[in-house]
Amino acid sequence: MSRKKIAITVLLLVFCFTNLSADLQPKQVTCTGKVLDDQGRPVAGAKITAYEMIFDGIAGNFNLHKAGEVISTKDGAFVFTGGQKPERSTFHECKIVAVKSGMALGSTVWKMREDATSDIRLGSPEKLEGVIVDDYGKPVAGADVRANLSLTVRTAEGEEKREWLPGIKPLDELGAKTDSKGRFFFGNLPADAGVDLLIMAPDKAIIYTYQSAKKQPAFKAGQTDIKITLPAEARIEGQIIDPDTGKGVAGTKFAVVATSSGLFYYRFVHTTNDDGTFSVGGLQTDKYLLRNGGFPSNTYVEAESGKMKKIMVMADRLSRPGGITGVVRDPEGRPLAGAVVSTYPPVTEQFITKAGGEFTLKSKRAPRQSEDTIYIFVRHMQRNLAVAEVLDESAKEYDVTVTPAATLSGKVVDVDGKGIAGTKLSLVFWIGNRGYDFSDIFEVDNTGRYEIKTIPTGCTYSVTVMAEGYGRRSIRTYTGGAENQRVELEPMILSVANLSASGVVVDEFDQPVSEVSIMVSGDGQPRRQTLTDAKGEFTIENICPGRIRIYADKIRPQRLSGRIEAEAGQTDIRVVVAQEDSRGRRVPRKPPSRLGKPLPELTSLKIELSPADIDGKMILVYFWDMQQRPSRNTLLRLTKRAEELKQKGVLVVAVQAVKVDESTLKGWIKENNIPFPAGMARGDETKTRFNWGIRYLPWLILTDRSHVVVAEGFGLSKLDEMLEKIEKQ
Repeated sequence: MSRKKIAITVLLLVFCFTNLSADLQPKQVTCTGKVLDDQGRPVAGAKITAYEMIFDGIAGNFNLHKAGEVISTKDGAFVFTGGQKPERSTFHECKIVAVKSGMALGSTVWKMREDATSDIRLGSPEKLEGVIVDDYGKPVAGADVRANLSLTVRTAEGEEKREWLPGIKPLDELGAKTDSKGRFFFGNLPADAGVDLLIMAPDKAIIYTYQSAKKQPAFKAGQTDIKITLPAEARIEGQIIDPDTGKGVAGTKFAVVATSSGLFYYRFVHTTNDDGTFSVGGLQTDKYLLRNGGFPSNTYVEAESGKMKKIMVMADRLSRPGGITGVVRDPEGRPLAGAVVSTYPPVTEQFITKAGGEFTLKSKRAPRQSEDTIYIFVRHMQRNLAVAEVLDESAKEYDVTVTPAATLSGKVVDVDGKGIAGTKLSLVFWIGNRGYDFSDIFEVDNTGRYEIKTIPTGCTYSVTVMAEGYGRRSIRTYTGGAENQRVELEPMILSVANLSASGVVVDEFDQPVSEVSIMVSGDGQPRRQTLTDAKGEFTIENICPGRIRIYADKIRPQRLSGRIEAEAGQTDIRVVVAQEDSRGRRVPRKPPSRLGKPLPELTSLKIELSPADIDGKMILVYFWDMQQRPSRNTLLRLTKRAEELKQKGVLVVAVQAVKVDESTLKGWIKENNIPFPAGMARGDETKTRFNWGIRYLPWLILTDRSHVVVAEGFGLSKLDEMLEKIEKQ
């Protein structure tokens, strides 16, 4: 073969990866793209690796599985091909990461549900470095430091958003080891990356620096002064006992989840020994939830740094390895084979009954704190039999009888009453205010008719329909008392989604906010999402005529939220975002301190002073409100000291911080012989007070002779003390 043919073969390299066996090969999907520098030029010879991000199903962790690796061609091109992923599975998404020596790493995200194209940009690298020490300030050598990055990426599906790139193994480009002095170093980070660090060392508590209360990464690329203390580890040791045999439960996996520290985002997974014992180390001082593997719901243990906590637990039957066993019977009491047994919420593995109707329910995750009711769900499709009843977790064995099931039917049409090709339908089972999706695939025929069979009676469900290029509709129904076990739902009409809406997101001071997540919903509307651009602007495409609800949310560097109702087709939408607490209430922003900063220009307050007026003088700015008695009295006291302050080199300026009638203000100043230059807040007075750092009125700001602020918000009784400090400097 000629060299030219070999080169062509290399250029056309496609790396195929799949986790499915050959006889169950899914449809193949492809992601193509180019690696480019920050000038848009192709980058040849970059290593591009595809990592499948997989949910572990035990602790709530995501793991990375290396699925393929290629080298970018001369024109920067790369190709990955893999099996199409279902919408509901342990697969989350595929992280595609590009690295090249001397450049910052870059990445994109691919959902692997359809063919996609995405370019990866590699810019100039930034460094991040620091030191890891123990409780005594001594360096910790050999610590494993992993960098988790918060990046703005454009997904392979064309959506630009803020994404986490986890620096866990096997992504070794985001891993480092501390040297003998406890120092670590990363030299390949994107300039705009937010960074959180996961640090592990023998006999030390594992630290993850992300704090959910701040809703932002702890560090930014470019920082070189990081110092992190690793305290001594806490340990939890114990044994899980089978309540029926009194013996330890061997080989069962369980999760240990911190409730308040950053380790909430890094859950420990352990397996019991042959005698049911376990030992969990690397913990911080915290309260931990132990779940799965036989632990009863809401098993909490307090752990303290440098100490060991011992516990003994009686396994609950659902979570223990043997699970809950039982038999499914038909209406005549005969064992029923081929019935599908599951639970909602989905805390157990699904089971198909054997020839004698036997089943075993084994835990796959612990119930969440709000999931205090679990239903056992049994369906036999061929005979249209089903039942749903509350699960008794204390029962050793279960005997379940199915009854004739309900059928939900209805029609989905457009505004002309015609069926819509490609309509998708989903079914949700409701327990209180929590809904759980069915994994079944339901079909809608060409006329828009659908039937959902083998549904347990006496329960609440919702049916949701949607179609490409159309809106979305949902309807909720109860299957109790249905005639002949059949429930005919009212027709659902989908409107064409052919309009758009656009606008801008601003903060409380009318400044545009970039990288805000915009979500749109509404009666009959499809769900749409986008991000604001650098100017705070956004456009939502493919929505239906009618009212829309717009939700704006930005998590980092601080949580900002806002919402508004608008009309599809509008182009002048304005969403104001502000800080909110956990209950969705607006949190007033604290004005920034002016301490140590130059005094802002006074001309914005309509106070004109010549250089001769201010050169070499201390400036005392008095913000007041003539409508307040304390404000008026303080200004009159300053007036009595006007000559004294002048002799000390202090220029006093009075600023009316709340808008009032200007002639009334001037009249009061003249009547009371106020000798100081005076002005008033202009434009948005709230914004003016915020920018000057004013938290209440009256408010005093004092500068030194270089006009740098040295004191603010103090009482007039402290003025002489402040002036004395300035003179001693």
